[in-house]
Amino acid sequence: MTKENIQPYQQTYSSSEIPPPYTLDYTESPFDENITTEYNDSINIPDHEIAVIDKKYVTNKHIKYCLRERLKINNKKLFKIIENETIDILDSEENEQFYCEKNKEIITIYDTERTPIFNVNMEMKNNKEIYIYEGTNNSELCGTIKTSSKKNNAVLNYNISIFNKYNNENEELEMRFNKFRKYYSIYCNKGKDKEILIGIIKKLDTVRKQYTVEIAPMVDYMFLLGLGTLLIILDIIKKKNHQNRIEYLNFFLNAAAIGCNIT
Repeated sequence: MTKENIQPYQQTYSSSEIPPPYTLDYTESPFDENITTEYNDSINIPDHEIAVIDKKYVTNKHIKYCLRERLKINNKKLFKIIENETIDILDSEENEQFYCEKNKEIITIYDTERTPIFNVNMEMKNNKEIYIYEGTNNSELCGTIKTSSKKNNAVLNYNISIFNKYNNENEELEMRFNKFRKYYSIYCNKGKDKEILIGIIKKLDTVRKQYTVEIAPMVDYMFLLGLGTLLIILDIIKKKNHQNRIEYLNFFLNAAAIGCNIT
């Protein structure tokens, strides 16, 4: 995943234990002005900047987004709600900022003017890797997600390999899913003495699929939104597959019952 001709920020600091100071290089977070938003105090600022999709998406403060499944009404059947694979991405004040659509195996995230930002390829190959690319094609690989290994009976691990555009280096992140608490935790400094929690993706108990994505300062918020949209789409697919299995089973049982009545 090595990239060329990408210049890192000209920024130095004396110790990896001390977070780099905020500078003008950091993008303000214009989409999260609600000071009443509750944040998770376990999320910490990393000891280095993490820029995956683009440096301009690195936030300089703690932010939170909501990912919500878009529903539509079936005109033929009043009050019949149809699930689809479009996800709206809202800020903490519920203003739409981005959205994503799934087309076959590709999830693409757009801004509100329908400009594509990046895409996630869910066509799993080899060791079940999912690929994240900049733009709409697969010419620039930003990261891969390898699913999933068990840490214990309650926690699943996901290995995330990225190319960090801040320092032009490959880097390993880790995402862990806690089955009982129903949230995903994203850590940097994988395999090192001081791993840091840089984001949380949490599933909400609502009628339609809905997640919150909470992100630390100095982290590429667009990349974490990509992880969140991937998880909510996979959740929708899992639900549809479950419904299809139930429908198939009902069809089989009905056919068997009809056969018995005929005999």
